[in-house]
Amino acid sequence: EFAEAAREAAAGLLDDVEALFADTSLSGVCEWATCDGLSGRVISRHLAEHPADASRVLAWSHRPQSESSVWLRRAGHVSFLKLMALPASGRPRPGGPAKCGDELFGPGFLRRLVAACEAALACPDRFAQLGAGWVLRYCLVFPGREDVRAATAATLHR
Repeated sequence: EFAEAAREAAAGLLDDVEALFADTSLSGVCEWATCDGLSGRVISRHLAEHPADASRVLAWSHRPQSESSVWLRRAGHVSFLKLMALPASGRPRPGGPAKCGDELFGPGFLRRLVAACEAALACPDRFAQLGAGWVLRYCLVFPGREDVRAATAATLHR
C-alpha cells in the first residue's frame, strides 16, 4: 500500500510543480532563489528516482515565452545540475545518484540538455541565460564526452 501511494504521489509531483511555476502571485515561483531551490531539492531528487520524467522536464526549457514563466523554463535545465558528474573527478556528486548524465537518463541525454540550454539562451531574460550558462559550464567539462563538449562550445559561440 505504501509503495502504491508513493508512486501515485510521484506521478502528480510534476503537475504540482508546474502549477507553482504558473502561479504568478507571491505564493508561486517568482524569483531565482525559489526556482533554483525547488529545482535542486525537489525536482532533481524526483528525476533521480524517476529518470523517465527527464524528457518532460527538459521540454520546459523549450516552451514559448508567451506560454510559460522564465522560472519554469530555467527549471527545465537547472534541475539537472545535481545529476551531473563533478567536472574534475567524473564521479557523481555527493548525495547524488550512483549514475549521472546519459548513464542515468539514457543515450543522448547530455545533447538534449545542451539543446535545452540553447533554447534558454534564445530568451532575452537574463535569468534564463544565467541558468543555461551555469549548466553549460558543467557540460563543457563533462569527462570523456568530446561530442558534448563540442556541442556545448558551439552553443556558447552562437
